[in-house]
Amino acid sequence: MASYAIAPLGNLLSTQFVAAFLLWITAMFYLSQSWVPAIDSMIGQIPIGTRIQNGRLFIPSHEPIIFSDNRLVGIVWAKEDAPGPTSDIEVRLMPNEFRVATMIGYLPLPYPHHEDQTVDKDALSPRWGAWRPAIIPLIAGLFTLFIWGAWAALAAIYAWPIRVAIFFRDKLTSP
Repeated sequence: MASYAIAPLGNLLSTQFVAAFLLWITAMFYLSQSWVPAIDSMIGQIPIGTRIQNGRLFIPSHEPIIFSDNRLVGIVWAKEDAPGPTSDIEVRLMPNEFRVATMIGYLPLPYPHHEDQTVDKDALSPRWGAWRPAIIPLIAGLFTLFIWGAWAALAAIYAWPIRVAIFFRDKLTSP
């Protein structure tokens, strides 16, 4: 790592590009192995007549439905207190919102209020089939850009203590 301090900037950028490309490939693999099967399973099982209206999800079923339950991602239609899948990431569809839950907490996200739409198998399957080849690389690319930005931010933060230490070391050792 220290050799990059005196190396040309192109060496650092090319190394970061290779690392970011490997991260993008890994993210693509993760999405295609965990999220795509979960979404495919959900679209295949969602009841006919399911719709979003005025920011609320209406599913013609009162019983909990586990759409997908793989090791990484689980998607379920259930009330707040109903047991869900045992996946690392759980997407819980509820009437007023959907929650993306992990081990560290959950993120509640509202349904769109601006339009009423049908979200059953007949409506979602063609859209998902058409957009899936573009959505997966896009999400992997956004994740990669986020990580690359985090690397730059952490490098900027960690550089200051080192610069201060070097500044004072040079002051203490000079005659």
